Amino acid sequence: MKKLVILSLAAVLAVGTFTGCGAGNRKDIGKGAGNEPSESNQGSGTQNQNREQGRVNVSLSEEEAKAIVLERVPGATDRDVRMELDCDDGVCCYEGDIVYEQVEYEFEVDANSGTILSWQEEQR
Repeated sequence: MKKLVILSLAAVLAVGTFTGCGAGNRKDIGKGAGNEPSESNQGSGTQNQNREQGRVNVSLSEEEAKAIVLERVPGATDRDVRMELDCDDGVCCYEGDIVYEQVEYEFEVDANSGTILSWQEEQR
């Protein structure tokens, strides 16, 4: 049983490393520009704590990320987009969706490079 749990965890970690926000250019947002992590702010929730306190440094603003995804859906507007910044293991991306003309577009955009990491379309 213990082997099965360890193998399952290893598989999940391997898949997470090669998909979604883990793809593309990686930048360590916890270093430089006065954002050195403090001892009280280290651990698995560091990026989420920083995001909640407004201290995550990314190159791309939410408005810039919206503009990138809206270019792929002619006619859609800001009101059609829902997204949030998600940071895992020092990698940040904007995740969200656009619902426009009975189609749902799900996406992930690298918050530093602006590269679209994933894009899916589904008829509603």
